[in-house]
Parts: sequence; C-alpha cells; structure tokens
Amino acid sequence: GRLLLDAFINDTKYDTTYTRYRYLQLWANDQLIWEEDASAARSGQEWITVDITALAAPTATLALRFRLEDKRAVGCYGTAAFLGPVRLRAVARP
Repeated sequence: GRLLLDAFINDTKYDTTYTRYRYLQLWANDQLIWEEDASAARSGQEWITVDITALAAPTATLALRFRLEDKRAVGCYGTAAFLGPVRLRAVARP
C-alpha cells in the first residue's frame, strides 16, 4: 500500500506585500516534501496530505522537520508558524 502523512500547518501572517519571500516547509528524512509561500492565506487549507511511501520504505524511522525559510531578505515581517497534529495513514492501493 501507500503511506500518507497528514499534517496541520498554519501561520499568523497573511500579507501579500511580501509574496515569494518567506516559505513554510515540511521536510522528511532531509528531503523537502511540501512547501508553500507564507504570504498565502491558509484559511480552509490548513490540512495537507503528502504521499511519503518512497521515503518511508527504506527505513524504520521518519525524521520530520518544519521550517520557515526566508528565500529573499525582508525586514519587519514577523511570523509565527506552527505544525501539528501530524498523522501517518496507511492506504491500500486500488
């Protein structure tokens, strides 16, 4: 089957002034599995689902890391970002 990761991700900032400056990121075993511009509104889109079957298959553990990354320099742009809860879900292949 497949292994899906469901995660609740949100932040406190919605400001289109700095589009494409700061990104929310979710990493698994040192590989970027999800990324979104932090300036986008997340209302109604807080839950994400990522297929991590290929990442989880070769190992018994899965190291998750949540980051807020500035890809371009910006000033006066405070953001509180958070992750949780997270769930792993096995799904049978059709």
